[in-house]
Amino acid sequence: ELKAPFAAIDANTQILLQGYCGELPTDAVKVLNRMSARCRRLGLEIQDMLQLANLSSFAQGPTEAADLDLVELLKWCIEQTSARAEERRMKLTFRGPAEKIIVHGVDEHLKMLFSNLISNAVSYSQPGGRIMVRYWSVAGKGPRVWVRDWGIGIPQEKIQRVFEEYYRTDQAVRHCRESTGLGLAIVRRVAEMHNLRVRLTSRFGEGTGFRVIFQDVPANADP
Repeated sequence: ELKAPFAAIDANTQILLQGYCGELPTDAVKVLNRMSARCRRLGLEIQDMLQLANLSSFAQGPTEAADLDLVELLKWCIEQTSARAEERRMKLTFRGPAEKIIVHGVDEHLKMLFSNLISNAVSYSQPGGRIMVRYWSVAGKGPRVWVRDWGIGIPQEKIQRVFEEYYRTDQAVRHCRESTGLGLAIVRRVAEMHNLRVRLTSRFGEGTGFRVIFQDVPANADP
């Protein structure tokens, strides 16, 4: 009910900007561009809020976990962010062994986790920068995924807070105003539900890396 009206406003704004209703004055174009940007930001925020609500309700109900192909899951997440990466001229490297790696979890929720990590890497890198998504498996210890960027990084004193809902560093706000501040809260929630470990390393001005560690044999069959 909230998301659809903003999508409709943005769609009609694009119709006006593309000239289907005639040429517009320069000032009107500026206003419409601001409207469109605000609609997109609110749409993203609503989507993130829905994802958090989805995770909360899922935790209280029956689970739908299954064995999943980690490589195909990561490819899907990369595809969802590819348009944004291309727009910003980002070079994205995807590396890992040829063999299939199976993980146990809820497909939709793991896609939320990795899509948010990859999207963050795109958003908080400079145009023309690079991102690496790497996967592998450690015998007896389980699969690993590393999402690494060479972007703005996080000040050391603020690293402990970035998984809080709506928290954003001053540097992040200045660099990317469209972010909702909910992405890493979603990552944390999915990780808790799936018994995953997420290790964050970052150096301000040099980039950030997130390592996601799966258990080789889940403590619980269902996250």
